[in-house]
Amino acid sequence: ANAVSSILEYLFGAASFMPHGYCLLWRPDLVAMHAVADAVTALSYFAIPVALYTFSRRRRDLEHAWVLHLFAAFILLCGTTHLIGLMTLWWPAYGAHGLVKLATGVVSAATAITLWPLIPKAVALPSPADLRLKNTELQRALAEKGKAAAEFETLFQDAPDATLMVGQDGRILRANKQASTIFGYSLSDLLDLPAQNLMPDIDGATLNTAPQDHRIGAGSEVRGLRSDGTPFVAEFNASPTSQDGKNVTCVSVRDVSEDRRLREQLAQSQRLDAIGRLTSGVSHDFNNILSTILANLQLIERCGPFAKEQIKVSLNAALKATSKGAELTRDLLRFARRAPAPVAVVNINNALRDVRQLVSTAIPSTTKLQIGEAPNDTHVLCDQSGLETSLINLVANARDATGLAPGGEIKLSASIQAFETEQDIDGQTIKPGSYIALRVDDTGTGMNPNTLAQAATPFFTTKPASSGTGLGLSLVAAFVSQHNGYLLLRSEVSKGTAATVLLPTLTPAQVAQEKADRSAEKQPPEAEQ
Repeated sequence: ANAVSSILEYLFGAASFMPHGYCLLWRPDLVAMHAVADAVTALSYFAIPVALYTFSRRRRDLEHAWVLHLFAAFILLCGTTHLIGLMTLWWPAYGAHGLVKLATGVVSAATAITLWPLIPKAVALPSPADLRLKNTELQRALAEKGKAAAEFETLFQDAPDATLMVGQDGRILRANKQASTIFGYSLSDLLDLPAQNLMPDIDGATLNTAPQDHRIGAGSEVRGLRSDGTPFVAEFNASPTSQDGKNVTCVSVRDVSEDRRLREQLAQSQRLDAIGRLTSGVSHDFNNILSTILANLQLIERCGPFAKEQIKVSLNAALKATSKGAELTRDLLRFARRAPAPVAVVNINNALRDVRQLVSTAIPSTTKLQIGEAPNDTHVLCDQSGLETSLINLVANARDATGLAPGGEIKLSASIQAFETEQDIDGQTIKPGSYIALRVDDTGTGMNPNTLAQAATPFFTTKPASSGTGLGLSLVAAFVSQHNGYLLLRSEVSKGTAATVLLPTLTPAQVAQEKADRSAEKQPPEAEQ
């Protein structure tokens, strides 16, 4: 209590001091002027901190609000100084007056020290002119964005394909006019409708599991359902994206029912046209087969009554050629009926043996024919009839190119070629793997680069109209392509031609598995017990 009394006496004691009014000689005009000035200043200084505090409370986003609080404390102390100065006119509380001035000095110094480092940041603040310019640019950008949004909406609504925006729950958020036309719903009915109601085969959850910018469907065909339950064939594309900060999926649907019907009609028309063209082209293959039959029958005719063995060989060759003719006819019928060619495990040496028997008598005696053998147990998975027909075509082409001049040579060889990596050979990319290379070499007239480039094109031929249709090499190319193989052609004028058929080989394990699978397919189903 004594300490508090001492402090109060120190601050407000007036025993040895006189009021400030004595300095003014108690002149009413001077006392009133000082009193009014100190009172107005104090009230103003008290109002400013309140305004600053209110401003900082309402603008909580200010980065340096604490500086305003420090500045408000400084002004509040200044107002207190003037208030006590007013009091000292009549009460000599010079201790309190000095203490408030001391606090004001400390706070003002701190405020000054704090303000100087903030001056560069304050200077960097945009001026009102800058703010007006930025505001104008922002308004222009907003106008352009609004224009772009309007254009997008126009494009969205007028898109030729049905376009749907599907939310994460699989329901439709937006739809365009074409979606209403294709599916038979009004635009309002489409909103909030599960997308799976329109495309039952598409899982609505799947549309939202793919990463951004990842296409789903990629033009695949799905089943669509109209509002009346009528199904149709739809081409489907979907791409996850974002709209207004939400993950959505943009789905594009096109009704391709009519396109598919037209494609099927066109394919059937082309197939019938090809059959008509192929009928004349098959004469080229039949000519080769009939030449073999005729040559063997002529040999039988020349044989004496005791040349039974030679007659037997010629009869077998003629029968083989006749069988090939029947197979060729079946191939033509199978093509017309769109039936797939029978695929089986083929022993290459067996096929080469059959080809040797078929063509050996159809090659002129002036031409030397060599047909080699493949490495043991070389097998491929293909249509054996198609393989033998392809080889006969190549040998027949070599025979025509070699002609009747003495010294001609035709060689059919077989070898294994393995590629560990992709290889670019004669403009074709050969995939890695093991292949049987069936190569037909001749010493004939050869082909120039222009002819070589078109040699495998259907109906391209350098022969007279009565000698061929140009289907031989194109049929060989089609055969190897259907069996994941390659046809390589190399030729040079006056130096002959080399035609190589590459077909993937089977490993012994694959051969055993294929034979087991086909044997199981032929077994009749067991009767139920």
